[in-house]
Amino acid sequence: MPTAATDPSLPTEAQDPSPSEPQAVPPIEPGPRARALLTLHDAALSSTLSALPAPTFLACFPLLSTLAPDALRAVHAQMVDRLREAARADFGAILEERGVLGRLNELEVLIGEARGRRGTGGGEGRGGGECCVSFAMEWSGWGLMGIDGDYGLMLLLCRPHLLPPADLLAAHLGPSLVAAQGRLNAKEQTLESVNAELYEVVKGQWDEIEGLVAGVEGIVRDLESAGGEMSGVERG
Repeated sequence: MPTAATDPSLPTEAQDPSPSEPQAVPPIEPGPRARALLTLHDAALSSTLSALPAPTFLACFPLLSTLAPDALRAVHAQMVDRLREAARADFGAILEERGVLGRLNELEVLIGEARGRRGTGGGEGRGGGECCVSFAMEWSGWGLMGIDGDYGLMLLLCRPHLLPPADLLAAHLGPSLVAAQGRLNAKEQTLESVNAELYEVVKGQWDEIEGLVAGVEGIVRDLESAGGEMSGVERG
């Protein structure tokens, strides 16, 4: 059977079309604040993993640590490496899902533009073009806040596990205590109004009782005087 010959005058794409593959998104180059965040995560991860050193791990297996200490040390090293890789992978997935690096880079651009406007005097607002840009982000109990103002960049790091117990207790119980205090204040005001109404009612009843007692005492005096007059008449 004769086969169809390809026309050399036509381009290859027209003769044999193939589905176009999606282009891979290039990785985002982290800026200074993004690098600071990654450095912070690495430091926190290293601090967490160092909480279980090899001697402590070996002490959990006294018999094996006596028979094969090198094998246990190797297991400990592998476990630490796998935990480190898993934590970095999860953190990277969170950063990619929420677009943190891109937003941090946008913050860099915004701060750079604000500094340029402040330097050239073209900014509007307070103090002849002064600009203050703030950014706050929380991740796994770590607080990261960048503030760019008249005194440059201030990086505030807060490690909750290093806070004193009083601060942690106040942070956890503060909202509940505020709500409870509000409810107690409302109940106190309600009770005060109810007590004021009861006081007026009791005071009115007391005044009425005093009036009745005074009337009875007057009647008794009248009866006594009448009895005295009657006794005098009988004697006469």
